[in-house]
Amino acid sequence: MSRDRTLPILGAVLLSVVLAGPLLPQWALFLLTIAIAKGLVALGLMLLLRAGLVSFGQALYYCAGAYAAGSLGRFFDISDMLVQMLTGAAAAALLA
Repeated sequence: MSRDRTLPILGAVLLSVVLAGPLLPQWALFLLTIAIAKGLVALGLMLLLRAGLVSFGQALYYCAGAYAAGSLGRFFDISDMLVQMLTGAAAAALLA
């Protein structure tokens, strides 16, 4: 019987990304952030579709959080990722 190695491989990839994060250039961090964000949305939609549900509200919350985080950077010159992420989560939770 073969053993499933999915979790150890994913754990190793996650560890390597976390450790290499400070060493990556700014463009690679941006690309990685966008890829992870879109992957989380796709994962959430796939979980809902597997359960036989269709949710259009998830995109609304995702966009509200993205617009709130983007507005901080554009209009208030706040570039701290943690502040933007928390503001985006708060905007989505407030809308929910």
